[in-house]
Amino acid sequence: MPRVVAGTARGIPLKTLAGEATRPTSDRAKEAVFSSLGQRVLDTEVLDLCAGSGQLGIEALSRGAASAVFVDQSRAACGVIRENLAKTALSAAGEIRCQEVLGAARSLLAAGRTFDLIFFDPPYAAAEKLLPSLAQLLEEGLLNRDGILVTEQASRGFSPPQGLKLQCFKRCQYGAAMVSFYNKATAEKEDLTY
Repeated sequence: MPRVVAGTARGIPLKTLAGEATRPTSDRAKEAVFSSLGQRVLDTEVLDLCAGSGQLGIEALSRGAASAVFVDQSRAACGVIRENLAKTALSAAGEIRCQEVLGAARSLLAAGRTFDLIFFDPPYAAAEKLLPSLAQLLEEGLLNRDGILVTEQASRGFSPPQGLKLQCFKRCQYGAAMVSFYNKATAEKEDLTY
C-alpha cells in the first residue's frame, strides 16, 4: 500500500483503486522524484493528470505545494482521491476534476490556469499517444515558464518522445517505470539519463 513519504502527512497510507486498471507509483520512485525536485515543490501550483489515487499531488501538497488540481476520468478514482485528501487533511488545497485528461487540460488553459509542476502518469499504453497533444497545451501556457513536467512511462521498450518543444533535462529508470523531467527549452541543456 502506498504511503505519503514526507511532509505534513508523512507515513499516512493511501487508498488505491482495486484491480489492475491502475498502477500506483512505487514509494521508491516517488521518493526519488521528490528528491530530484527538492525545494522546487514549495508554494507551487500542481496539476496531477491521470491522477489515479492522487498520490503524486498529495505528496506535493504534504511537502508544501500551495494547491493541486487532480484530473482523472474514472469516477472511482475521483472518489479515492477525495478519500485520500480527507485522510491526509489536505482537502482544502485540492480540487478534483473527473474528466478526460486532454479535455481537462484544454479547459484549465482556457480558464487562464497555469501550473508550476505537472505530473503526467497515464496508463502506459496511452502515454505515447497523449504526450504530444499534452505537450502542445503545456507550451501554450498551461506550464509556467519555469515550470516542470514529470512523466512516467513504461521502461520496457521506451523511446524518447519525438517532436516535443519541451526539453528533457533528466531521465531515471525505476524498475518498470521510466520517469522523465521536462521544462520549457529556454537554453541549451544536456539530456541526463540516470
